[in-house]
Amino acid sequence: MSAHSSFRTFLLAAVVLSTTALAQQRVCMSLHAGPATGTNSTGAPAQVAGRVNGVQVSVPTSAGQTAAAASAAHQAAFAAAGFTTVRPGVPPDPNVFCVIAGPGGVPITSGLCYGTDDMGFNLDSSVALIPPVPPGGAAAPAGKPGGVVVPLPGAQQPPQPFTGTIQICFDVWVNGVRVRICITIQLQMLPGSALQQSIEQQLQQNGFLTNRIVAIDPLRPTQFIDALQIERMAGGQLVDGVEYQYDALSRRIVPNVSGAGLLPVSGTAEYGVGTRGPGTREPWSHATGSTRLGSFFDIFHEVELPQHPGAFVIGFGPASLPFLNGTLLVDPNGVEFEFAFSDQNGTMQHRWNVPVDPRLIGVQLHEQAGVVDANFDAVMSTGMRAVVGG
Repeated sequence: MSAHSSFRTFLLAAVVLSTTALAQQRVCMSLHAGPATGTNSTGAPAQVAGRVNGVQVSVPTSAGQTAAAASAAHQAAFAAAGFTTVRPGVPPDPNVFCVIAGPGGVPITSGLCYGTDDMGFNLDSSVALIPPVPPGGAAAPAGKPGGVVVPLPGAQQPPQPFTGTIQICFDVWVNGVRVRICITIQLQMLPGSALQQSIEQQLQQNGFLTNRIVAIDPLRPTQFIDALQIERMAGGQLVDGVEYQYDALSRRIVPNVSGAGLLPVSGTAEYGVGTRGPGTREPWSHATGSTRLGSFFDIFHEVELPQHPGAFVIGFGPASLPFLNGTLLVDPNGVEFEFAFSDQNGTMQHRWNVPVDPRLIGVQLHEQAGVVDANFDAVMSTGMRAVVGG
């Protein structure tokens, strides 16, 4: 079946919804440096804000407040909203707390978008599975095992009469070890659209794969921000934490927002844990292009077995269901299979053309790919979720 006919089916079946049991995750929030200034660049009161499982939890800050005091107030606000939180470390770290369950003990299934505004604090956000998923993808969840957010200035933002720098430190899993990779981003006197491209190019030049997304502004939850979602490095290494160190001027150019484990309002995001099976490495997925109307995007599933038969699985919601020797990450209700072969690099690529049809805005596509060997043991990728934007 062609991608065009699949997309027509996608449009007709866009009302299909499902709920599935998802494995538990934790999202952690840190504050460093300070003290707080208590105001943002417009002179308005500043705050610390987080969104977990779609619930907004914010606390104001005051001039002179320390990172530990602001972190304690934010943790108390999450507890008052019914969330279960812990502080890691022995003794507990006064600057870091993790949200491990929602009200009533429900699992954390949608990640974190966390921010401050011109308070003099550096930010740190991360996401992890509880407990760690063993090799091979057993008990794989349909939630997000990683992925971080890099905020962008608005596309219509005029050039600012100054420059700035941001140091971004990513937490990356390399050969089973979590390492920190820090890079410096230069902010030039460019209009917002050109600055977006410059930031994205600098990240790509340092080996980070980027997806353009739209996210909810954690400080103003009725507004959206442009951002980049970074799930992986070019070699497939999982990114699951980020910290920002803004200088005084860069805070006035780029939103002071940190996020991890976020499912965006529109754009593409990886989710779930793949099934390695007979593969040589853990399988993964990534995307390029835009999900906006009148655009196209490509989804790449790295199944790590070259020139093997398999299929794309396409649906309208996530799942976490036993299938063959692995886990199906796409809701089987209304699912489509498109049979295909992996290429010589062990990659399966699928292109989607997005028509100019306003009815598509907000429609979600979920896709997974897999191949089988001669013994019918499967390698199954992580899932990719794409949400159409305007």
